[in-house]
Amino acid sequence: MSNTKKLAVCSILLAGVVLTLYLASAFPVMSLTLAAIASIITYVSLVECGVVYSAILFVAAGAMGFLVIPDKSCVIMYTFLFGAYPFIKHFSEKVKYKVISWSVKILCVNALLFFLYFAFRTVLLGFVPGDFILIFAYLIFNFVFIVFDICITRLTAFYVWRIHRHIV
Repeated sequence: MSNTKKLAVCSILLAGVVLTLYLASAFPVMSLTLAAIASIITYVSLVECGVVYSAILFVAAGAMGFLVIPDKSCVIMYTFLFGAYPFIKHFSEKVKYKVISWSVKILCVNALLFFLYFAFRTVLLGFVPGDFILIFAYLIFNFVFIVFDICITRLTAFYVWRIHRHIV
């Protein structure tokens, strides 16, 4: 694919990411789900256009999100967790051993989650919950993350087998 086509595809996907984040701002109940969908769109750009163009898309989506989206919490979640995850997944799956790959993914995502919690706990939560609730939320998050990773892997396989050949 030529550089012009890659730029055009990433621009269209950038519009999809910003629109998804705007919808997350409009429907706060769906903010995590829509941030995850924005992450999947970023992963599609990684498959289609490569790391460089996807990194440009990620930075542009974060910048545009902070400029145009009224509710910044969904943009913060995308920028510091969901948007960074496709790159973590991409580079960790290049490791030969699955155990190391999963360990790297889980450690990186938990590090990002801890950063999000400690840096933005008053912005995102508005209050600091008790220790039991935090531990329970942490365990649930890790389970949902593993399911999310498996879903992204299967969606990527479907995309490559069914859709990718029609775009290239």
